[in-house]
Amino acid sequence: MKNNEDIRSYNIGNSNYSKHKIQPWDIWREYNLNPWDADIVKRILRTKEEPGMSKEDARIMDYEKIIHICKERIRQIEENKSKITAVSGNLYSTTYPLESYTTFTLSPEQLKKYQEFQSTNTGLCSVKFTPTGVGLGVEFICGDNKLNVSEYEKW
Repeated sequence: MKNNEDIRSYNIGNSNYSKHKIQPWDIWREYNLNPWDADIVKRILRTKEEPGMSKEDARIMDYEKIIHICKERIRQIEENKSKITAVSGNLYSTTYPLESYTTFTLSPEQLKKYQEFQSTNTGLCSVKFTPTGVGLGVEFICGDNKLNVSEYEKW
């Protein structure tokens, strides 16, 4: 095994990523890609020869794999589309497709604040959830009015 200093100067297998300045993993990290999108990028960038196949046929097989991956990912997204369920009155809990599917809900205190906020504002109100590395940011929005109800003390 080669040392870590020249890890980018070679690759394992028949692909030729190491010949290029930008490798697939650079793109994965820069764009914070999920595994499905990363796999598609990898297959687009590689020029892998398959035993017993012409370069053209090997490339066609890569495109067929990409289509297959895309169809599976679409199936997953359709299956897990934002699932909206009523929590109380006009408030809804929503499942957003992140790396793993996550449901955000309001605490009882936040729910009370939302109901008060909604009663003092007109128009359509929404709840903005912002996952961070330390906790969940929560903001109520009605038109130009905003109220941050993040429970920082629980972070």
